[in-house]
Amino acid sequence: MFHRLLRLDPGMRMQFDLSSHCVAMHGAAPCPIHIKEAMIEWWGPILEEYYAGTEGIGACAISSLEWLTHKGSVGRAVEGIVHILADDENEVASGSTGTVYFESDAGFAYWNDTDKAAASRSKQGWWTYVI
Repeated sequence: MFHRLLRLDPGMRMQFDLSSHCVAMHGAAPCPIHIKEAMIEWWGPILEEYYAGTEGIGACAISSLEWLTHKGSVGRAVEGIVHILADDENEVASGSTGTVYFESDAGFAYWNDTDKAAASRSKQGWWTYVI
């Protein structure tokens, strides 16, 4: 949606009164850094992002102001304990890139796909969202 909004002619974008627009939530898919920067520049620091899934294994959240100082982050855990793992499933140093896993008591199974559920679990027993 942000991609489509940003493709609007700048003159058209300026026609809208955004003075009452005080918050916008987004999640469900990664947002490229350049797109999020452009949206914050246009709308102001009103974007609130969450990272979670219907599996219920954990969730993170981040405000625009926090994100601007940690671009690309999904924020802090609001549910579960976050671990960032490398491809070898060992934890990476703070500030490094990796896959988000949640330490959680939640358990789930994908309908008719036990292999997918198994693939979402690290050697430590932590969960990640498999797309």
